[in-house]
Amino acid sequence: MPLVSYEQAIKIDPNNASTYIKKGNALVNLRRGEEALTAYEQAIKIDPNDAQAYFCKGQQLNYSLKHYGEALLAYDEAVRLDPTDSLYCNRKGDMLTNLQRYEEALKAYEKASELAGTSSYEYRTAQKGRQQILQLMRNMDQEKK
Repeated sequence: MPLVSYEQAIKIDPNNASTYIKKGNALVNLRRGEEALTAYEQAIKIDPNDAQAYFCKGQQLNYSLKHYGEALLAYDEAVRLDPTDSLYCNRKGDMLTNLQRYEEALKAYEKASELAGTSSYEYRTAQKGRQQILQLMRNMDQEKK
């Protein structure tokens, strides 16, 4: 659905968090990052218990705006609100890795692996992230010697 349709839907029902998330996603596709972030924040304002809104905010802060510390806070909140979503745990692990917080990243990837079915994409992603962290930690140990 084009951006205009979401804006019209918001005029009809300005208290629908899901519509703001969809508007944010449409804005991301148009490379309008700051506006997308505003849409996700409005979704959170409407429904502060919407894990997907926090996740989308984290994605925007991470990939488009490069605000890594803020992105981690958003991913943390998404995981807190929906601790059963392996995707949220994986992205939290990615962010922790980028911030060189390897022990925490390892835990996030392990949690994602537990949650995801062993044949799923998220399981494979978590395992790959876990292996990268373990290798980084081994390399750091060897450099200390």
